[in-house]
Amino acid sequence: MNETSLIFFLHHREPPKEQSGTLGWWKVKLRTVLYIHLVFTMILLILKVVATIWSSSMSIRSLVGDSAVDLINLSLLLGASFIAKRNKNKYPLGRENIETLAILTMAVIMTGMLGGVIIQAGLRLWAKYQYFFSHGEVPEKANITVASASIVGALILIKLILLVVCVFNKSAHSKALKKDHQSDILMNLGALGFGYLGSFGTHGNWTEKLIIIDDIGAICLASYGIYAWLPQIQENVRRACHRIVEDDDVKAEIRGIADGILKRITAENEEVYLGDTIVCHGGADKLIIMQMITLPDSIEHQRVKEIFSQLKIALIKNENTGHVFVHWEL
Repeated sequence: MNETSLIFFLHHREPPKEQSGTLGWWKVKLRTVLYIHLVFTMILLILKVVATIWSSSMSIRSLVGDSAVDLINLSLLLGASFIAKRNKNKYPLGRENIETLAILTMAVIMTGMLGGVIIQAGLRLWAKYQYFFSHGEVPEKANITVASASIVGALILIKLILLVVCVFNKSAHSKALKKDHQSDILMNLGALGFGYLGSFGTHGNWTEKLIIIDDIGAICLASYGIYAWLPQIQENVRRACHRIVEDDDVKAEIRGIADGILKRITAENEEVYLGDTIVCHGGADKLIIMQMITLPDSIEHQRVKEIFSQLKIALIKNENTGHVFVHWEL
């Protein structure tokens, strides 16, 4: 028997789901999602910088880096989407791979920036600790005013709007943005709470030690942000490397599809069997499937061509299958 024949194809991890009812009118394309996010992210970045200056809050300052990284990432993604569109037929996985690398880059940079926030907040906390014992120069503390609190409230509202936009797009990047927005809403609420409590600290009063709450909050929020981004790094490293997926359910599904097709297109006396099934990440919500086919040594070259041509046509007709490539050696 000959086991050197191979077919591999692009397969969606999950069947595409149509929006039901009125939601079908509100499906949003990825590029539209990115444009909306780009505009709102610019607004968010400006508002966060203003809120940080007005409040002098370390907790609120921990939010600035997120919008800065998002702005860079969205700009790269929009540029990449135009490049991928021009070469869509030549590079069918181009945009998905660029998305994966962009998400991974954003996660790594964001984690590094949050680490910097932890260090800076720790230094401020140490300075306040020394002040409590030496009563030297009064350290800087948070000052949450009505204006700065209103800005943080506006940040939360904008994030809620962007979260709703992401619901109507099923791409990998929209899913990542959705998680990012959920995390940001919690962090904005936390930053406002920690900063507000920290602003109650008054020099020479019994509330003086409350000034450390803002810095403690910044450390907690930054640590939570790192915790939230680590799964994104892990998942997208697997996708970027096209790591093999050890999923018996997926393999069983693929083998079932291929086996059913082979039974329809081969004769009873033809000894054509399925070999190993290898599943790899293909970027976004797609998988690259490599299916080995066992052929008899005596099979003619023309018959091999016919079998694989029919198998390719049948796979293309499958609603979850994208590009199909066939390779064989006799």
